[in-house]
Amino acid sequence: MTPTVLLIDDSPSIRSVLRVYLMNRLFDFVEASDGMEGLAALANRSFALVIADVRMPKLDGIGFVRTIRASPAPFRQVPVVLLSSARDLEAEGLSAGATAFVHKPIGREELCQIVDRLVPP
Repeated sequence: MTPTVLLIDDSPSIRSVLRVYLMNRLFDFVEASDGMEGLAALANRSFALVIADVRMPKLDGIGFVRTIRASPAPFRQVPVVLLSSARDLEAEGLSAGATAFVHKPIGREELCQIVDRLVPP
């Protein structure tokens, strides 16, 4: 079965860039435009990895991570990579339960290294 990655970002262009960066990996992708859509996606299927922006409407990335880590649902253990250009949010994101925190702009090689560590090929 092909692993599925959930991409959560309010920018369709950022989600597209992430897909392009990971296109050489054997992944299926599901996209969400905010944390609330991401939670709905998690409730309906299993994911190998979540990559989420920090700053989004409705439910931001840090709130998303806090919500899933506090959940009794099976998805509470899914690795979550948070992305943000705000360097001052890294400690908060990691203490909320993010598996990794990456500063934007992110390059293909950096993203692939993190993804390969969390979802081995």
